[in-house]
Amino acid sequence: MTEFDLILTGSEGFLGQNVKEHLLKQNLKLACLDLKLGHDFRDEDFVKNWFKNNSAPVIVNAFGLNDKISNLSLESNFDFELKQMKEFFEINVMALYSICREYIRNRKTGRIINFSSIYSKVSPRRDIYLNYAKNPAYGMSKAAVNQLGRHLSVYFAPEFTVNTLILGGFLENQDDGFVRRYEKNVPLNRMGSPKDLFSIIDFLAFAKSDYLTGSEITIDGGWTAL
Repeated sequence: MTEFDLILTGSEGFLGQNVKEHLLKQNLKLACLDLKLGHDFRDEDFVKNWFKNNSAPVIVNAFGLNDKISNLSLESNFDFELKQMKEFFEINVMALYSICREYIRNRKTGRIINFSSIYSKVSPRRDIYLNYAKNPAYGMSKAAVNQLGRHLSVYFAPEFTVNTLILGGFLENQDDGFVRRYEKNVPLNRMGSPKDLFSIIDFLAFAKSDYLTGSEITIDGGWTAL
């Protein structure tokens, strides 16, 4: 069994890369997992075998199928193919469950931090996406992530803590028009930056946060408070 300080899934995505760089600055021994590195979280055998041979007191699950702005118009809102919706649930829910399950199975104690989205709680605003539609399966799957966190936090306490970070929009090369429309709805007047995540991840992963579990911590600049 190889023991790491922290397991980071989704390490090669936009947020994952930034979180990885932040953690490496702390001289942590990281296990980085990502599809780009050849790790398919939908492969149940891979997940089972990996967690039988690797472990860490903390796992941060930053992976997920993200919904970019679709080129489907509002009039074609129901034209999303069901196989597209299925993929959201396979990656964002079933793969996440598989990883959490094997992590818990192979440890006596641990801390789990999952990433979710504000669209697990509220609908995308039409005045931001204009005449484009977002796939409803994205928000549906992220709502399931929230419920998974609640379930695991109850059934596997007190040995494991499970908390969910509900993230707003992060600035990542979006066009200026979209950024302006988005920021008009944020009380703090800006989109998120990866550094906005660092302190809360450090707190949940390493600090004296033993009494915090089953929580959904919203990092959105006040978006969902409106």
